[in-house]
Amino acid sequence: MRGGVRDEKGRNELKIISDSLEPVIERWDDPGDYPNNVASAPLPSHDCVAAVEGEVVVELEPGDFLPDGDVDVTEALDLPHGIKVRKWRVEGRIVRAAIHAVLTVEEFDADEVEPAWKED
Repeated sequence: MRGGVRDEKGRNELKIISDSLEPVIERWDDPGDYPNNVASAPLPSHDCVAAVEGEVVVELEPGDFLPDGDVDVTEALDLPHGIKVRKWRVEGRIVRAAIHAVLTVEEFDADEVEPAWKED
């Protein structure tokens, strides 16, 4: 994916070079072990987004500022399950005389993961 998006302060036109972000889906099972009788049975199990692995690499022009952790590039990415990144970890790299910012997810919100099949 190669595209562009302005950072949240309108300073930089961030050119997305690569996007390898992938959600890690885990199954949540309720242990059902409660000290009182408020819950008589375990809650239903469900899938949830446990983490978002990978990175987004953006190219900066000379004179651009390295984006901070609050940069919002989520709209330019195709993230499933309603993932909204709240905070990025940002690292600068120089690759063949180009300045790259490497963004990895630090904090995120996500919608509930829909099962691949539905019960009728």
